[in-house]
Amino acid sequence: MGKGVKRILAAGLAFMLMLSLAAPGASAAVGPEDIHVQLNGQELAFTDVSPFAENGRTYVPFRALFEALGAAVDYDADTMTVTAVRGDTAVSFVVGRSEMILKTGDTAETVAIDAPAVARNNRTFVPARFAAQALGCNVGWDSYNRTVVIDDVDAILDANAATYTVMDKYLGFFSRLTASPHAVRGTVGVKINSLSPETESGGIDLEINGDVSGLVDRDRLAMDVLITTNLLELAQKDAAQRADVQNLMLASLLYNIRVEFLLNLETGMIYTRSDWYNQMQEIEEGTWISQDLNEMTEGYYMTGGTLISLSSLLSTMLSPGSFRDSLAVLLRMNSLTDKDYTATTVLQHLNTLFSDQVMTATGSGYVSTYADEQGGYTISLESSCTMNGESMTGCSVQLEQVTEDGSIVVAKVGLNAAGMETFSVTVTQPSEMELVVEGSLQFTETSEQPAPCPADGPVIAAGDLY
Repeated sequence: MGKGVKRILAAGLAFMLMLSLAAPGASAAVGPEDIHVQLNGQELAFTDVSPFAENGRTYVPFRALFEALGAAVDYDADTMTVTAVRGDTAVSFVVGRSEMILKTGDTAETVAIDAPAVARNNRTFVPARFAAQALGCNVGWDSYNRTVVIDDVDAILDANAATYTVMDKYLGFFSRLTASPHAVRGTVGVKINSLSPETESGGIDLEINGDVSGLVDRDRLAMDVLITTNLLELAQKDAAQRADVQNLMLASLLYNIRVEFLLNLETGMIYTRSDWYNQMQEIEEGTWISQDLNEMTEGYYMTGGTLISLSSLLSTMLSPGSFRDSLAVLLRMNSLTDKDYTATTVLQHLNTLFSDQVMTATGSGYVSTYADEQGGYTISLESSCTMNGESMTGCSVQLEQVTEDGSIVVAKVGLNAAGMETFSVTVTQPSEMELVVEGSLQFTETSEQPAPCPADGPVIAAGDLY
C-alpha cells in the first residue's frame, strides 16, 4: 500500500470519522537539470524558454503560466510591469522589485516577496509560487522530480462531475446535532488480551475503564474523565511485582485517575489537568497544562496563498455548509510535495467513498462499500445511513484492515439522531495480543455551555515544563 494510503486515511477522519485511502504509484525520476511545472495534475509545456531555479525559487515565463490559469495578461514595456487579471483579482510584478501589487475588488495592497520578477533572454519571468498563490492556487515543490506543483482547487471542483446530495444530508444531520450545546455522558473501556502461548494465564492482561462527562458545542469542549485500571490487581498477583514496592506504589497511583480537558477552537488552545500528572511532575496541585493546537500540529496549511491555523481549519470544517465546501477546505490542506499526489488525486479517491455515484439506495437509506488489496494488504470500508424522508436519522462506518502478517484492525462508529454515539476498535496481532476499545457517548441538548478556558487554578504552558 502506497504512502497516499496513510494521508487519505487521516484526511477522511477530519470531517466524518471516515477513513479514505489512496495508493499513488512511485514517481519516476527526471533529468537532474530539468524543472517541470504541473497544473491540476497536468504538466505545462513551455515552447521557447524553460523554467529555471535561482536562490531557492523557481521562475516561469509569465505569459505561459498566467494564461494556463485562465488569466488575462498584459505587459507594459515602459515600466517593465507584468499584470494578470482573473475574476476580481489582479496581480502585478515589476521587474527587479521585491514586491507585488495584489488587488481584489476595490482593495489593493503591496506585498513584499523575496523573489522579484526578472528579465532574461528577452523574456520576463515571475516567481511561480507567488504568482500562482496570488490567483488563489496552492503551490508546492516536489524536490525528487524537480517539479512545481500547482493546484487550482476551484477549477478542479468546477470540473468535477460527481454530486454529493447524500453527504449534504449528512452535514445537515451533523449540523443539527452541533447547532446547540450538548451535555455528554458515557463510558470508554480498553482491554489488552495476551495471545502469546508463552503467557501462562492468558486472557486479559490489562483493563482501563473511563467514565466520561462534560459539555460540547461546535467550537468548545469541556470533558472530565475518571480512569480506573487493574494494574494494582495485576501487580499484586505477580510475585516479582509484589516484591517491588516502587512498582506497587505506581500501580496504586494509576488505580483512580481524574483527567480534565478543555478545547477551544476559537483560540486554538487545549488545556488538561490531572493531579496525578501534577504529582508525578512535582507541579502545584490544581494546575492546568496549556498547549496551542496549531503548535502541536506544526502549524499552518496554505490556502490560496493565505496561512490559516489548524484550529481555524477545524472550525471551518465543522461549520454548516455543503459537502463541496468541506472538500474545498480539505483539498487545500494537501502539502503538494509529490507531483503524483495532488488535489486531483485526492478528489478521485474521495469520490470513490462519498459521491452519490457510489451510494446504493436501500429500503431505509444508503450504503457505500469500498475494497482494495495490494501487496498482501487488504482494506474494506462500508458506510451507511438511515433516512426518514429527506432527513438523515443516523449513520455508521465500519473499517476492516488486514496486513500481510495476519494482523487485523476492525473499527466501527455509529451516531443516531437521538445523540447516541457508539464506537469500537479491535486490533489483533496473531500469537501476540489483542487490543479492544469500546465505548458509548450520549449527547443531550442543554443550555449550559463549555468554558472557553480554565476558571480556576494556575495555568502553565506545556513548553515551560521542559
